[in-house]
Amino acid sequence: MKSIALILSSFFFFINAANAREVIDIIKNEEIAFPECRFDAYFFDSDGVPKSDLSADDIVLYDNGARATVIDVRNPDSEIINGGSVLVALDLAVNAIRTPSNSFAAAKEFLKTLIEKIPSDGFKAALTSFDKFSYVNQDFTSDTAALLRAADKLAFSKYSDYDAGLLSEPCGAVKLLKSVPVESGERKILLLITDGKGYANKHALARELKENGIDFFAVSIDEPLSEDFKYVASKTGGAYFEKASDSRKIFSSVLSFWASARRYKPAQVFWSPILNCETKHLINLETADGKASAVYEYTLDKNRKPRLELNPQYLSFHGVLPGYYKELEVELKAAVSDITITGLILKSPYLSITKGGLDSENPYLIIPKGETRKLTIRYTPVDSSLIFDSLKIVGNACYNAKVLITAGFPNTPPKEPNLKILSPKSGEVVIANDTATIAWDGTLPSDVIQLEYSTDGGAEWSPLAQNVNGRKYLWKVPDVETDSLMIRAIQLWPNNVGRTMDFRHNSIVNSANFNALGDKVISASEDTTARIWNSNNGYEYHILKGHKGPIRWANFSPDDKRAITASDDSTIKIWDISIDSVKYSPCVLTIKEPKGEVKSANFSPDGEYIVSTSWGG
Repeated sequence: MKSIALILSSFFFFINAANAREVIDIIKNEEIAFPECRFDAYFFDSDGVPKSDLSADDIVLYDNGARATVIDVRNPDSEIINGGSVLVALDLAVNAIRTPSNSFAAAKEFLKTLIEKIPSDGFKAALTSFDKFSYVNQDFTSDTAALLRAADKLAFSKYSDYDAGLLSEPCGAVKLLKSVPVESGERKILLLITDGKGYANKHALARELKENGIDFFAVSIDEPLSEDFKYVASKTGGAYFEKASDSRKIFSSVLSFWASARRYKPAQVFWSPILNCETKHLINLETADGKASAVYEYTLDKNRKPRLELNPQYLSFHGVLPGYYKELEVELKAAVSDITITGLILKSPYLSITKGGLDSENPYLIIPKGETRKLTIRYTPVDSSLIFDSLKIVGNACYNAKVLITAGFPNTPPKEPNLKILSPKSGEVVIANDTATIAWDGTLPSDVIQLEYSTDGGAEWSPLAQNVNGRKYLWKVPDVETDSLMIRAIQLWPNNVGRTMDFRHNSIVNSANFNALGDKVISASEDTTARIWNSNNGYEYHILKGHKGPIRWANFSPDDKRAITASDDSTIKIWDISIDSVKYSPCVLTIKEPKGEVKSANFSPDGEYIVSTSWGG
């Protein structure tokens, strides 16, 4: 590792006439209270001095070419210091794995530019470098020519060791710098030039620096700086600069280093990004007079993109008789930003929007951020056939712009097949012993299907996966070579056609009932238990155990949160089944029937009453 030590006494920027231009260097970008963002940046005048009187009117910002809003610019007060010691350590193995010549050349350019910009009044510098060992290349001097001659002699190495360069005896950068005397009010600064890769003993380094009053700065060439060195900089009052690869970024980073070393505080720019569905945002920052500009890339996280929150996400119209209709509501909530809806599309002629939709008088719908709008969907069947459709929401929402809808009667085939394999696509190659993603459309995520595959063009079929849902499955491809692979999906309940499923007790089953949605079954048995099952895949949700005799009847409450059972032990029991993860559901009420064995019991439609029958009348 190599270090350059520069002793500061007073601070004046020296800018060659050829480089006399205004410069912007963006130091840090962060979210404050999204969608409000902030970045810290130095705005240098043509003399290389940071500006301290900026306003929002002085800055123009473009987000992927669109003018973004600059909310505010703040200029923190800076307590400028007049000197100190800066030791710069150069890693001789900068990006040894990737394009070492270019990266090392950029590191040397940064070093030379840094030396050339040493303030002319009272600064001294020392230069070290390191690979597996640490070398003193130039002792402290105010002679920039001597420092540049030492920098010219530095040669690339394939290996380096941070501990050797920074902490070793006797030539490690920290060991050299801690013995350098400074005047009151001056700083001791260690500046590391590296590729930012690898690991450092960050806790030991931070402790050693703090004990000796040394502030740690780092600059990375080409790559982002490692978290270890960011940690050390944060713990010692220093700063870091990343991806100094081209001449423009090198020049601006050098100016920012000297500004930060003098304790100039960067301007704080508060702004709002353009909220759209793009992930990568190229930000162009300019001064209003056009004299300076900077560019950086901002990544918009998935959770920060405009989206709709749907409640519910899926609609099910099962069990509606032809000639009748049923209406269900869906709530659309605008998350992150305002959502503008310009189209609502349903394909099925049996589905329509009766409330909250668009028409000629209301061609679009704006939902302000955080607010909710309701749509009412009506299903009017002409037969009992199963259908699958989706409400497609056209607008600026990036996610959740579709409400999946199923309707019709179970075991009634759809007029047109709706289940489609989306991947792998026809003609796509899957690799034996690899994992292939099988995705399908035409069902709700909760609907269960069976997957089968054939290696002989469909002559024979083998099970691929049974009772799967979620509209996606990861398949371990078998070790078979074939050019005739086929995959098919078979719908099960509630969209099954001609398939059956067994739910077993330990004795005779006396009754069985579906819940209102048809996705659960409750059964009553001579074995004194009632059980609740997933009708799609046969999973046993609950066991209702507590009766002392055979159970003759069991059924759901209208809201599916309770169950009722009737038994030969002359009791009616009500059970809490609201939590699917509780296997043995608790009995919340027992009613004694004084006239003998109870044969049936049901809730009223509102769930407030029960009705029962018994042998006693």
